[in-house]
Amino acid sequence: MSREDWTEWGQPWLVVEAVRWLEGWLKGGMVAFEWGAGGSTVWLAQRVKHLASVEHNPEWRIAVETALNRRGLENVRLIPRPATPPDFKAYAEAIRYARAPFDFILIDGADGFDGGATGSRLACAHEAVDRIAPGGVIVLDNAGAKSNLTARDFLSGHATQSLAFVGYVNQPPGVEPGQTETRIFLG
Repeated sequence: MSREDWTEWGQPWLVVEAVRWLEGWLKGGMVAFEWGAGGSTVWLAQRVKHLASVEHNPEWRIAVETALNRRGLENVRLIPRPATPPDFKAYAEAIRYARAPFDFILIDGADGFDGGATGSRLACAHEAVDRIAPGGVIVLDNAGAKSNLTARDFLSGHATQSLAFVGYVNQPPGVEPGQTETRIFLG
């Protein structure tokens, strides 16, 4: 399956039960932000008022832009930013140039560059907690991965509650099913 097929599928690659929870929580007037454009971008754009999405891979960003255009979705701002280890500063700080506060923030995207050490998601988590609206939700995908444990622990310390969804990932047809943890942090 090609990158274009994955984005055209238009679904988030999160644990299935987390997607169901989010379907019941997201509302049309919300403002959202995500690190890591893809199927989630298309899916979120159909459920929120405005979405800003950061993507480090130019080819992936073009595929997402094409999928959005085909659906006539004009409420998304795609923000190109490099994801440069070890600090991921430009990538994480992209949220500073979008409309805050946000009702919903998804931390996904660039990670795994460092063989299991702390990756981009910790830097993103630090930015997210300062920009989430009261009562908002921060989602950390792959929360159980070694490179994301520090981000998960940091976000747990800033949330009133966290919901852990462990199971199969919502993936497009033809993709080998996998399991992970999607963690939702309530503000």
